[in-house]
Amino acid sequence: MAMVNDTYPFVQAKWYTAANRTKIDLIVVHDMESGEGLHTAEDTAQFFKNGSGGRPSSAHVCVDSNSLVECVHDKDIAYQAPGANSNGLGAEHAGVARQTLAEWQDPYSEAMLHISAAWTAIKCIKYGVPIKYVDWHGLLRGERGITTHNDVSLAFHKSTHWDPGPHFPMAHYIELVKFYAGQTTTVPAPPAPHRELKKGDHGEDVKFLQGITNLFIDAKIITGPRLVEDGDFGPATEAAVKKIEHFGNVMNKLAKNPARIKEDGIVDKTTSQVYAYFMDSATQAVNKAKCDRLKAAGKAVGK
Repeated sequence: MAMVNDTYPFVQAKWYTAANRTKIDLIVVHDMESGEGLHTAEDTAQFFKNGSGGRPSSAHVCVDSNSLVECVHDKDIAYQAPGANSNGLGAEHAGVARQTLAEWQDPYSEAMLHISAAWTAIKCIKYGVPIKYVDWHGLLRGERGITTHNDVSLAFHKSTHWDPGPHFPMAHYIELVKFYAGQTTTVPAPPAPHRELKKGDHGEDVKFLQGITNLFIDAKIITGPRLVEDGDFGPATEAAVKKIEHFGNVMNKLAKNPARIKEDGIVDKTTSQVYAYFMDSATQAVNKAKCDRLKAAGKAVGK
């Protein structure tokens, strides 16, 4: 098993609910919406200590490339992801949700993910949390594991937060957690650079692309039927990507930005940036619509 530290500096956050929890089901991954810095974890911990600008929010830990600071004890409830507060531990990471995959793969982020994964491994072992990614469908099924704030938002509709963004290297993070938990003996290598996706491609990255494209369709940012999330980049996926690219060009024109995106249905770096830039708007629109429908039906939102 890899050697990990199980004692960290502690700075008590102002906002939390004192409890006596002994069961944890979820580790929730967040980003801080703060730039990469050597003191980002400490600065965010102080922000939580000072009351988060008057907005009730906190997390159990804050992580950057050289440190981890605890802000709320495991037994207590942090105000980190409504819908998963009562049974989850929240981990804030330096960075922003709009980061590209390349930005999540830089040396700073890789060092931070190792620190975070070591902490997560400790918690997964202590509380018997399975070391697996749980998406929003799994959350609704009551599965235990590692998830994101975005998945909690999509599952329970109590927040519009979408961090840590669509390019967070979750598969790599899970492998790092397994390594620090002693389930593997080889240090996982950083993921390969993002490949262009185009018609005829197959794989989990295509399936992920189809999922976030459906978010744009559900938000009515583009029109058309929802895509089948089967991992096959066929004509329907290509047509939807072209609509995303066209939408990016329309928005550039409105902003008087001379940049033009090639509307060829190929998901290269430029098209990926369009997805990342407008994910916030798409997620908020979808969650608001779901909340409105639930409220209109007189049902409780979330749990």
